[in-house]
Amino acid sequence: MAANESPGEAKANHLPSLDGLRGVAALVVVLTHSLSGVQSGSDLLIALTASPLIPLINSKIAVQVFFVLSGFVLTGSLLRNPSLRAVPQFYVRRIFRIHPPYVVALLIAWMVSFQYLPARNELSNFGDILFNVHLPFDELIGYLTFPSQAANQLPVGWTLKIEMIFSFLMPVMLWFALRTHVALLIAVFLIPFFIGPWGHPILKFGLDFSFGIGLFLYGTACTATFRRIGNLGTGVWVIAMLVIANLPLYLDWPWLIDGGSRGSIFLQSVGSAGLVAAAAYAPPISRLVTGRRCVFVGMISYSIYLLHWPAAVVASRIPWSGSDLWIVPVMFAITIPVAALSYYVVERPSIRFGNRVCSRMDRYLTPVGSSR
Repeated sequence: MAANESPGEAKANHLPSLDGLRGVAALVVVLTHSLSGVQSGSDLLIALTASPLIPLINSKIAVQVFFVLSGFVLTGSLLRNPSLRAVPQFYVRRIFRIHPPYVVALLIAWMVSFQYLPARNELSNFGDILFNVHLPFDELIGYLTFPSQAANQLPVGWTLKIEMIFSFLMPVMLWFALRTHVALLIAVFLIPFFIGPWGHPILKFGLDFSFGIGLFLYGTACTATFRRIGNLGTGVWVIAMLVIANLPLYLDWPWLIDGGSRGSIFLQSVGSAGLVAAAAYAPPISRLVTGRRCVFVGMISYSIYLLHWPAAVVASRIPWSGSDLWIVPVMFAITIPVAALSYYVVERPSIRFGNRVCSRMDRYLTPVGSSR
């Protein structure tokens, strides 16, 4: 959609290429965490950091790609029904999209933690700290109420906290972008980068969501740009975005300190937005990530992201006589089918229930005798 289109004309068309990109990002997270958990894998990650293969193991970029994608998709969702009355329904859908799968994943991670035994594998410092967490039940209950990393019982949950917070901010952010200009919204979310020594640990990720809003609103301009630069220019664009996003790793800048250093988050935000733009609007890249398997993995990517963590704990305890790097294929072998099951048993029913709640809200909020 172009920026000068009216909200009523906005169409949040489903783009399979974005599902594909989401799937690729989820697999990068699984690969990185499986390697990080064992010492031999951690050593391999250090070696790969200095190689051209660095994009394959940069889960930090994958996380920010998720945030940019959320900004893009949620903008389309809000513009489908731009009335103020639809905002509560938007919130209900987001809650049922994010929270029930999080609760199930946290409970699974907690139940898996009962089987902690001395690991057969030589765990890295990362794995030794994060694969050995078991919360008392009374502490666990408190973490079920709102997404978080739950004292590292489910470390990936910190991103869900950010997703939930910005889901509630999105209507205001979009309203501001439409009433002023998306560039001003982006400028506003540069301010949190200068709060404290590392920037605000949560609000600076608003830059990702702001980029997502801008990419949706200026879709027509993005399409025209990629058409103008052609296939060669698109290839150069993607390589440039990968270089920009991976600069913090090449330069060994800190990331997970107070939510990440400001320089790291900024560069990865710019690079992630550029990759999302290419997947959404550049035909050569769109075709690359719209294969049937890629799109399927994207469809179940939320469950992959949540459940690969307890899968890592289980995999680290399986006896194996070979190299500890076997944990990588075992992680994928456990995570993919379990995530597919979770998608059909947990995610989809939760989404349907949220839609039913919204339907009832709609009937309740619609004045009697009014036409829509």
